[in-house]
Parts: sequence; C-alpha cells; structure tokens
Amino acid sequence: MDHEAIRMLKIVNELTNFSYKLGASQLQIDLKEIEDRLEIIFQCNTKENVDELIVDLKSSLDMPRQEQVEEYLWEMVGEGEGYDELNLVGMMIDKNEVVYTDNKLMIRVERRKH
Repeated sequence: MDHEAIRMLKIVNELTNFSYKLGASQLQIDLKEIEDRLEIIFQCNTKENVDELIVDLKSSLDMPRQEQVEEYLWEMVGEGEGYDELNLVGMMIDKNEVVYTDNKLMIRVERRKH
C-alpha cells in the first residue's frame, strides 16, 4: 500500500475515533480518489449536546497543511487518545467542511496528491 493510501486510512481512523467519543452510531465513510486529490466524506449520528466538541473539531481541522513536516505527522495520527490528534489531521489536509444539524454530523476532508 502506498504512503497516500496509508495516510488517508489513518485520517479515517482518527475521524472514527472522534465519532465514537461523540457516541456516534450509523457510521458511513466514503473514500474517493478524484483526479489530483483524495476525499473522505464521513457521516454519523451523534448523541445530543455535542456542540462544544463540534466547535473543537472545526478548529482542529482548520489548521494549515504542513507538508514540510508531514513525514513525521502521519505516523502519529490515530495513535493517541486525545483531541490533539485532530490537529495533526488538520495539518495533513488541504480543505475541510463540517456540518452538524439535528444530531447528524458530516465531515468532508480533501487532500491533494503529490
């Protein structure tokens, strides 16, 4: 498996870990390769009153991509228990979208291929 695929799977793993912390159910993960980029669309139902965690998620994913240190970052993603891992995900992606309504969470992340 190439490095891009492994990195995307680690990102999926971290989003899955985060969703379980939210008490998520009915996970749906769509991983697509689109021309020069890879995209993950992650959807789940959550428990009530997770608004504060969603704000933290958005803040973490809005980190600028850090390609110069990515070789070190990707190995750490998915290995810990804290929300700091989401900051690492934010540093490995180019775009993100988080939508949370009626206890339904949708996370879309995009990563350019190299």
